Amino acid sequence: MEINLSTLKDGETRHYDICIMGSGPAAFALALPFLQQSTKPPLRVAMLESSPAVGFDVQSLYDGVNAGLLANRLSWPTNYCLQSRLRTYGGTSNHWGGWSWPLESSDLAGDPVPPPWPIPYEELLGYYKEAQKPVMQLGAFEYDNPQYWIDHSATPLQEMPLPADSPLRTRILQFHAIKFQQEYGGLVRNSSLVDAYRDANVTGLETEVFGAASRVKAMVARTIVNRRPGQTNYFTAKYFVLAAGAVATTRFLLQNGLGNSSGHLGQHFMDHPYLNSASFTLNRGNIPDGVYNFYFGNAIVDPDQRDLSLQSLPSPGSSGATFIAGLVPKLGFLRDKGISSFRVLLGGVGNRPGTIQTNIEPLPTSTGTISLSDRTDPVFGQKEVEVDWQLTPNARKTGQAMFDATQQALEGLGYGSNFIIPQLDDRVWDPGLHPMGTTRMAAQQKDGVVDPNMRVFDSSNLYVASSSTFPTAGYQNPTFTICALALRLADFLKSGPPS
Repeated sequence: MEINLSTLKDGETRHYDICIMGSGPAAFALALPFLQQSTKPPLRVAMLESSPAVGFDVQSLYDGVNAGLLANRLSWPTNYCLQSRLRTYGGTSNHWGGWSWPLESSDLAGDPVPPPWPIPYEELLGYYKEAQKPVMQLGAFEYDNPQYWIDHSATPLQEMPLPADSPLRTRILQFHAIKFQQEYGGLVRNSSLVDAYRDANVTGLETEVFGAASRVKAMVARTIVNRRPGQTNYFTAKYFVLAAGAVATTRFLLQNGLGNSSGHLGQHFMDHPYLNSASFTLNRGNIPDGVYNFYFGNAIVDPDQRDLSLQSLPSPGSSGATFIAGLVPKLGFLRDKGISSFRVLLGGVGNRPGTIQTNIEPLPTSTGTISLSDRTDPVFGQKEVEVDWQLTPNARKTGQAMFDATQQALEGLGYGSNFIIPQLDDRVWDPGLHPMGTTRMAAQQKDGVVDPNMRVFDSSNLYVASSSTFPTAGYQNPTFTICALALRLADFLKSGPPS
């Protein structure tokens, strides 16, 4: 059910099996498997959300300090912390574009960008497929099979005839910008097993020594009254999960002195470098209609969404799943060039045909960090974060190889000419607003913050469901992977891990 924390008595304690901080995609994906359970007795779950009502302004609690490449930006975002995440019911799904494609096996293998992930790709692949339709509401799980979309689309499509020795290949990008609280809030509201608490600002943890690690006894939540701290309530549970986004989760662990036994907490901050300013002359007469529709046109309605009008070809953000073909590199090309991965979109998706919309895989550099600043938030007086985004020379090298390969492919096919590529210094890149990496998942405590089951190494019952656990980032938007990992964590908690 849905409960406002202010309806509880000040100081009251509520008891659950699993207590989740957050209500974004990770929190909902984690909670959904517990709405209906075969577990005897069933596990009860609490989601703690800071916003008491839609539109209530608690966003200022996400404020922080921009550092590194984020400092003194003249272009958007001028405030990374406030503009990259939303502190409301449903989290950042309230303003995302629904961009979804899975990581590839080479990404988890750490090839060519180390370190490898400490979980097998085949296992994560199973959870991608589990999340595909029930959670993300996407179409067919056919990201590497352009022919599937060609065969099933009501719009004529054709694969770009790249030569066999081209360093590029086609991969499908799917979109469905669902707002998680709109799609699944009703299920939670009518549930007797999952409770969503509103106006529940998690401000701390109560812990105790538990063998060689600590153990969380309770999560502390407070209301806000007239922009001042209100009542305090406590939530006990067997397992606690931080699912409030990478920046907020990292800040919370730093504030509570947990997760940094190896010194990795807040390190290896990553965000995708985006570039939208490259362009070329589109030789439309040379491009077959099917190729144009697939790669250069607006996103196309997913063939599994037959109830939608196929005449309007809705763009991302409209009702129903859509898709478009993008270009990504072959692994051998990345190895030969010594670069990270990337993706290229040639039209539609918010751009005009003749523009090139790209991002590249960031390296998990030790100089990119999330740390606590000297500033405090305006309500609870807790330290705000400082986010320091850094790029290595690999970004420029990868970007140059990406544009060279794209230009060669389009000129070779006669599709484009007169390419205009900006100077690829650090200033041209915009952050993708995909914070990742600062609570790295690792097989051993010395190498990260959480173990392969996303348990904080120096706690017996505290877990993280966030892109902050990603050891590497790939070129892919992170929400799909976040939800797949959350489903994996749900299965693990169902099995009753040691607590």
